[in-house]
Amino acid sequence: MRRTPRLPALALALTACLVSTAPVAYADEVPASPAPGFVTEQLAEGVFLVRPRTPAIDRTNSLVVLRDDGPLVIESQPSVVAARELLSLIAAIDARPVRFLVLSHPHVESIGGATAFPETTLVVASGGCRRMLEDPAYDAGAELRAAAPSPDSWAAPARRLPVLLADGPITLADSRNPVAMFPVGVAHSSGDLLLQLPRSGILYAGALVALDGNPYAPDGDLMGWLDVLNQLGQIAFETVVPLRGPRASRDDVGHFRDGLAWIRGQVEVGLREGVPWEDIPNFVVQSHRFAEYFDPRAIPAFHGLLVEKVLREADQQRTKRMLPSIRPK
Repeated sequence: MRRTPRLPALALALTACLVSTAPVAYADEVPASPAPGFVTEQLAEGVFLVRPRTPAIDRTNSLVVLRDDGPLVIESQPSVVAARELLSLIAAIDARPVRFLVLSHPHVESIGGATAFPETTLVVASGGCRRMLEDPAYDAGAELRAAAPSPDSWAAPARRLPVLLADGPITLADSRNPVAMFPVGVAHSSGDLLLQLPRSGILYAGALVALDGNPYAPDGDLMGWLDVLNQLGQIAFETVVPLRGPRASRDDVGHFRDGLAWIRGQVEVGLREGVPWEDIPNFVVQSHRFAEYFDPRAIPAFHGLLVEKVLREADQQRTKRMLPSIRPK
């Protein structure tokens, strides 16, 4: 059974029963950054994209949304150090305590800095994200550990569990910046969450849209991931914000989707041509079209893991149809 639900239209999104306070005035000018590791870009009234000044494994994007009840922040940063830097930047924009912290998925890139946020901050995530973080055996830091200069000495930060769970679509109501949230099942991870700011045409996609040419997917589901990317056509948005890199467009989302579909198709070509299981990753990476979608210079490169994920899913589909497994013994 496919665990990725059909995304509903935003107009039918369920509204969370949250009462807003009286509207307050906001300063929409971007102040001089007190956090040197980040730059701030204003995307809409009361909506700020905070990005690493230079690409780094210990910094990601965060979206700051100013609301009547206090700032809402999407992504806590990968570490407590980065989160504290982010919080100092937010305080220069809005001095009120952060009201909501939304975690888009259960990987350290999203959840690692959550313990730095005030105790009064309400942490929000999908039910799938919470269930993964409750499991002590779940390796939330696998991607960041692989990219760390010293993987063996890298230690995952403490986890802070979300308390408001989106097991279905909900909207955090607000007179200025409502935020709609859609859990999408198993795609990039086992607890992905899409967020829509309907008044500004912004879609926060997090790691569901990876535009660096090096997507990470070992604990996800490629078919579910492709389903989600295809269904984004049903959602109205003008700007998409990924976990890493600059804001993007609908065409960028389509190109990323086409890359994942190409990987899947190329694996099937290799299997039809009799390429041994263990040689399929090289067969895919050495294709003349590989660089059209992916970065062959990425270090560390996760392309082999992506191909292995596709292979395992292809083998699972064969065994479900009562066909012999193609996986090496």
